[in-house]
Amino acid sequence: MIAGDGLGLAATQLPLTEAPLIVLGHMIEAQRREYRIADNKLTELGSRDEALLSAAHRRSLNPW
Repeated sequence: MIAGDGLGLAATQLPLTEAPLIVLGHMIEAQRREYRIADNKLTELGSRDEALLSAAHRRSLNPW
């Protein structure tokens, strides 16, 4: 797994039979390393709105 290990771990601990993944088997090792670095950097630089995430979570639990 190149990235998304948290999602993969969550999928194994929840009753999920599928999880969204991006397959990058065509990349050589140097490209995989660069992808990991870029993916981690996006996470570091990103921000999230906790109130918005909380509201979305509540809606997913009770969509009606």
